[in-house]
Amino acid sequence: MIALRGGWLNSPKLCFLICIILISLRLVWPGETPFNGDERDLVSRALSANQAGEWVTHGLRGTRGVDYGPVPIWFYQAVFLVTDNLLNVVRIKAFVVSLMTLAAVFRLASLVSAFPVWATCIPFLSPYFWMYSRDLWDNSWMVPVSALFFASYLQFLANPRRQWLAITAFWAVVAVQIHLFCLPLLTTVAFHFFVCLRRWWTRHLPFLFVVGLFAAAALYPYVHHWVTAGLRPVAIPFGPGVLHFVFGLLGTRVLTAVGFEYFLGWDWYVKGLPLAIAGISAFAVWFSAVALVPTVYGARNAWLRISRGSKRCFANVDGAVDTLVLGAVAMHVIMVGVGQLINHPHYYGGVWMAFYVLVARGYSELTLRNPRWEAISRAYLGAMFISLCLVLYQVRQGVGQFQPHFGQPIQKQSVR
Repeated sequence: MIALRGGWLNSPKLCFLICIILISLRLVWPGETPFNGDERDLVSRALSANQAGEWVTHGLRGTRGVDYGPVPIWFYQAVFLVTDNLLNVVRIKAFVVSLMTLAAVFRLASLVSAFPVWATCIPFLSPYFWMYSRDLWDNSWMVPVSALFFASYLQFLANPRRQWLAITAFWAVVAVQIHLFCLPLLTTVAFHFFVCLRRWWTRHLPFLFVVGLFAAAALYPYVHHWVTAGLRPVAIPFGPGVLHFVFGLLGTRVLTAVGFEYFLGWDWYVKGLPLAIAGISAFAVWFSAVALVPTVYGARNAWLRISRGSKRCFANVDGAVDTLVLGAVAMHVIMVGVGQLINHPHYYGGVWMAFYVLVARGYSELTLRNPRWEAISRAYLGAMFISLCLVLYQVRQGVGQFQPHFGQPIQKQSVR
């Protein structure tokens, strides 16, 4: 965590307070949360399992013929033991997800060099993460869980004690039982661990064996379901092949307000607004795309450091983080491209931390090169805040309720 020029946004305590205020925005108007399709099915599965007095072994079946993991339903089952009010469930989920994300980003900021303090606010300014923190879905759980997995592994690299590896393994097991889009990050971390930390794990083989046993026991019901159900993934093309690979590179999208028409419609940032306000909101939404510049610059610098470094430096945090983020992005691009996936922003949920690190470090590296980028970064934060407030306002006004990826919110449906 660094402070570049002593600005007021370089105070960790102040940034923490700002994050808490932004988290509170996730708790308002829970009745405006989408509740269609998968959300309804997940809640129904949780209620039915509670009535039967059992814990599910798997989640819903995806569009590719794969049954996802049971962890999200377990959470909803547990919450329904306390309350049967869906509005309270939304609040609890948003609160838990936000605290998990908060812990991960501040741990990350304390471990990674050239990471500006103010970047801890970015995930809580994201309209996408505002949406995903509230919806009663399964895939959206990848956002906090992948963040904690990544932060735990970096903590292990900084302090290679067995308990940190055990915590990392715990979050890996949880991630696998949420959604398979955790695999790009998990496989990258596993490859790094076994290649770059061979000296460590060869000295701790009994411990690794015990961790492996616990992981296998935790995964057994889900894996057993996969085997006995005879699941076979089905490839369904969504568009021209080359675009799938390009889509995989655009994960910075979820750290901007660009593309949010996916939820609220193409004119969401101007609909029903006076001309002057519409102009400001449109500028803010599109200006947030400036985050693509530090993404590319951060990726370039990460590649240069890798190409100039030695294998030994890859075993510490600063040496490993470049390898991990670029490796995770590369694996994600391959998975998305081969799987012929496109358009849906939730596909970035398992790898968003890689793009987040590139954005944060890219901003600080650009600022060291040209101080004007500090003002640009502040403008980016301002644009994100305006965009987030606009999303809250438009959702409250009913914008998006006729869109396929948002639909009728909870309060307009006859649900318990």
